[in-house]
This record gives sequence, C-alpha cells and structure tokens, in this order.
Amino acid sequence: MTTILAEEIGVGVAVHLARTFLDVVHVADVAPLLQAGDLAFTTPPVSPMSPEARPDYLGVLKSGECILFEAKGAVGTAGRLKKPLEKAEIQVDNVQFVKHSPRTVNGQPCGDRIVMGTHFCVDGAHAKSETTTILIDPPGRGRVGDDFPPSDLPLRVAYAKAFNFGERPLVADALVRRVDLSGVFGAPEFEVNGLSVRAVGPFLWGGVLVIDARLAAILEQGARGNLSAAVAERTNRLQEELSTLEETPYFVMLNNGIGVLLDG
Repeated sequence: MTTILAEEIGVGVAVHLARTFLDVVHVADVAPLLQAGDLAFTTPPVSPMSPEARPDYLGVLKSGECILFEAKGAVGTAGRLKKPLEKAEIQVDNVQFVKHSPRTVNGQPCGDRIVMGTHFCVDGAHAKSETTTILIDPPGRGRVGDDFPPSDLPLRVAYAKAFNFGERPLVADALVRRVDLSGVFGAPEFEVNGLSVRAVGPFLWGGVLVIDARLAAILEQGARGNLSAAVAERTNRLQEELSTLEETPYFVMLNNGIGVLLDG
C-alpha cells in the first residue's frame, strides 16, 4: 500500500465514521466556502488556498449544525500518525465558522473540530499492531459571524461534487452558481428497491450514480433560493425510508440521497 493510497482510504474511513457516528449528512470541501466567506481563517496564511493551511472538509449534521474535519492516513503502526495528526489539529484550528453554526452540546461548542487518522498495518509487515483509526476533538471555538443569515452553500458544494463525479460538470457549476436547473436531469424517474430515483451519470467502477427523485426536484426548483430547509426535510424523511428497506448487494444510497446502482 502506498502513502497516497493510505491517505485516500483514510479520507473514506473518516467520511464513513462522520456519517455513521456524528450524524453528518453533507460533506463539502472547505476551499470554496473560504472563498465565499462562509468560513474564515483564524490566522490568514501566506498562501490562502494551500491545503496545508486549512482542513479539507465541512460536515453538515442532521441538526443543521456543522463540524470541520481533517482526515489523515499512513502505512505502518500508530507512530506513523503522530506528526500528521499534530498537523491536522493546527489545520482545523485555523478556520472559523462565519455563516454556519458549530456543533454544540448543552449550548456550548463541542466537537465542532474533528481530526481522524487511520494507520494501515500490512499483513506480515506489522505483526504486533493492527489497523486502527484515531479520533481527536480539539477544543471548540464557536462562531464569529452571528449576524449572517444561514448559508446553503455547503449543500450546493456537496451535491456539485457528486455531479462532477457523475460526469455532469455543467450541472455542478450551475448548482453552485444558482443558475436555473429546470429539466437538467433529463432521464425519467425509475424505481430501485422501493425508492424513486433519477440517473446522474456513470459510476467510475461500473453502474450508475443516482439521486433520490424528490431531492432532485428540490434542487431543480430551488436554483436561486435557500435549499437548507427543503433538503433537510427530505433527507430526514429519506433516512427513515432507508431504514425500512431490505439491503441489496447491487444498490446503496447514502443519507444525503446520492446512491449507486451497480451493474449486474
């Protein structure tokens, strides 16, 4: 396993844990949120868009609150994560919430910055250790932009990434720029395992990337408005529907309404 592969898998592990245990529904890249003023640097870096100066992701929770998180991955024992995790703590601490409410517990910022690192032990090479994920939650900072109305940009950035992944860059760009999306999905609805979906585009490893049909309608009709309330209502309802469906090996849908229908 290479270092780059370990980092990529580390990101996948972190996003899975965030969705499963932290109630994260949407995962957006931090860079465009900084550019738009949704977030701000605590200490402005020399190179503002350098990934070294910021965490990679903002997660929007089911409650509407947000967390910042950074993922690290390494090959070897836990000691290989010491420096990457120290660096990650600096990264998550260097960005502040402006147009978003941080995660709270009893009204106080808590767990609004998360660092997750996974070290991968190779069979035969690390006999005295095993693959482990380490989670660190540095102290919360709260929010610096109380006067700003809530922003739906993280939702738009998150769904745009899915559309880019499904080879629909024009749709992704239109969604972020709030351009009219009427009729962009084109393909009619079809049913998979009891859910109505619409095709987004091809899936890299075979199959089709799909989106929940009701959610697609919300994105189409809400091009210029704030999508937060309508998307939250639908994704909350969708999670209830998904919990009652029988799992199948050829279809999986995430809690944000994006799914994959595999070949075969």
